[in-house]
Amino acid sequence: MYYANVSNNKFVLPGRARIKIQGLKGNQAYAEKIHQHLSNIAGVYQVTANPYTGNILIYFDDKGLDVLTLEQLIHAAKDMDYNQSHSLTTELSYALREKDEFRTGLRKVVICGSILAGIMVKQLFLGRSPLAANYGIFSVAAVTTIVTGYPLMKKGVETMKRKGLMNCDLLLSASAFTCIVLRESTLSLFIITMTYLSETIVQYFDVQSKKLLVELLRHRSGSVYRIEGDQRIRTSYEEIQPGDRIALMTGDFIPVDGNVITGSGALSHAILTGESAPHYVHMGDRVYSGTTLEDGELEIRVQNVGNTTEYRKILNLVNESWKEKLEFEDSVDQYYHKLMPFATLASLTGFIFTRNPMILLSVLLVACPKPAYGATPMALRTAMMNAYANGIFVKRAQSLEKVSKIDRVIFDKTGTLTTGKPQIKDIIRIGESTEERILTLAASCEKNNHHPVARALKMEAERRRLELLELSNGNYKIGKGVSGKVDGKELVVGNKEMMLDHHIRITDFKAKEKRLKQSGQSPLYIAYDQKIIGLIGIQDSLRRDARSSIDGIREIGIHDIEIISGDAREIVNHVALEIEADFYRGNMLPQDKIERITRLKEMGKAVAMIGDGINDCPAFSQADVSIALVDGTNHDAANCADIVVTNGALDSIPSLMDLSKYTMGNIYQSHILSIGLNGLGIILALTNVIGPFGASLYKDIHSLIILLNGMRPIKYKMNYIDR
Repeated sequence: MYYANVSNNKFVLPGRARIKIQGLKGNQAYAEKIHQHLSNIAGVYQVTANPYTGNILIYFDDKGLDVLTLEQLIHAAKDMDYNQSHSLTTELSYALREKDEFRTGLRKVVICGSILAGIMVKQLFLGRSPLAANYGIFSVAAVTTIVTGYPLMKKGVETMKRKGLMNCDLLLSASAFTCIVLRESTLSLFIITMTYLSETIVQYFDVQSKKLLVELLRHRSGSVYRIEGDQRIRTSYEEIQPGDRIALMTGDFIPVDGNVITGSGALSHAILTGESAPHYVHMGDRVYSGTTLEDGELEIRVQNVGNTTEYRKILNLVNESWKEKLEFEDSVDQYYHKLMPFATLASLTGFIFTRNPMILLSVLLVACPKPAYGATPMALRTAMMNAYANGIFVKRAQSLEKVSKIDRVIFDKTGTLTTGKPQIKDIIRIGESTEERILTLAASCEKNNHHPVARALKMEAERRRLELLELSNGNYKIGKGVSGKVDGKELVVGNKEMMLDHHIRITDFKAKEKRLKQSGQSPLYIAYDQKIIGLIGIQDSLRRDARSSIDGIREIGIHDIEIISGDAREIVNHVALEIEADFYRGNMLPQDKIERITRLKEMGKAVAMIGDGINDCPAFSQADVSIALVDGTNHDAANCADIVVTNGALDSIPSLMDLSKYTMGNIYQSHILSIGLNGLGIILALTNVIGPFGASLYKDIHSLIILLNGMRPIKYKMNYIDR
């Protein structure tokens, strides 16, 4: 728990107090909480909590309250649930903070620009003041430059102290203050105005590029009905606690993770996963924060709230990823750090040869590489937004860079390359048993189970209009099969391990088992009264887009395609032949998959693992990039993957890889373009083609070009297969 502390910094007048609060500066959510807490106190007329200065201004009844009481009230605010506020701050820090910075920057531009415009109009009609050359008098332009340029200079000096590197803020503010010394106050104000205009342009594009996140967070506040006995009490999201029961009606946003106690409904996962189709839930099902109840009524037992919900974990992960740098940026930064000393040297050289201080200023202005720093985040954010709009949720911006470097793609088989919906393909009769008898017994044995094989058997029996038999003493063994009694005799349905467990001889049927496997079918033994009466071949059909997706991956330039699966080697081989995979491995346990990926990485391969189930999570953790295909139900796989294909479409994989390569190419292009513009600007400044005024304009045009180029990934066509 974080406790509010009142520092000794306070300014008090009768009925008015300004107090500095530790922990308030830079914390919008905390400011709102303090404001809400004090506004409800009798005798407090007005409260303004300012997260920019860290101060709180209070107007109060000085006859009923004193400053000591106010300080105690502020201390009492420590009892509020600050963790909830802080979690909100964590989520909104990048979306809201930059919006506030944009507004602050815009105010600076308006103030500086208005004064500058007034001065230039005055000079146009009345000429330059005869006092302008007097070193003992500071003009309005000089004073404005000093006041507005000081924060820029301060930031530049602090950065230089911290990193030991020359930076753009320092160069630009130094240029402006040099103009004051040279009695070019109007030029100094113009430089500061254009610098803030450039920053405001960058902040504007940042705010626009983060509209997606703001959209995701649009339900960050609100209320639901909490059930207490027979009463329903309207309660804010922040007050909901684990263990509470809440009631939800059609249209309600779900702010928590929990389980359905009663009711049923259709949920929209559009905000959470991008999936448009409704997801139906009933009693006992899990629901997640970030979804919306489109139809129905539910009562939910709350399990996770605030920052512990899956929704906010994902959003926090996206937020944090925007702070991290890409691998190649280190070398780019080194270049830009070398550019500024070079530019300084070039400007000094130009000054020495020409004795023209304006050339020195011009070179410093155009050489600043600040516009280039917006190239990478802009391209990554717009690419992530494009991917999300096309059903691909990239959790970390760095994953896009890693995807562009992949040279080995590994697929899980079942549910990834195949539909995950097995069908009955072949029935082999043993002895006098008919196909109908074999299928009836198999479906009867599985009648109370709901796994994919059981559903396939029951659907085929229903299609053939077979009547199922009564099963007694049913016993299901995960991964093996099921047993029970029909008409007093033992019935066993399952794989060969299940038969061995029941001491049923299968040696005579190895050839039939092999034939099924070679045709891509999983053999299912049916034994009645300790005798094998038949085998059923079950096949999981290949996805319709599997072959075209693999071809698309190869067209992009990735030629090493591998399948790893827990299925029999012969079955995996059949799928590998259909999609023309380069490598395949069967009979693999989760640990075997981890070892395989580890071995490939040791060989220098950049590995992408693509799967769809929780059994793929161990392999996901080892791969350079993990991609989960989900259909709205397999949240476990989505939670442990770096990238989630929310529409479950396999052909989204080549589209993602193509977008990644395009985005990285766009970033490289922006940096090369920026370097070229810097070089051109230095040449124009050294040859006196452009002066300080032109150099300031040139720098802003430079920023705009780089930012517009960085936005191109959002328009990139994602449907690779259809191109």
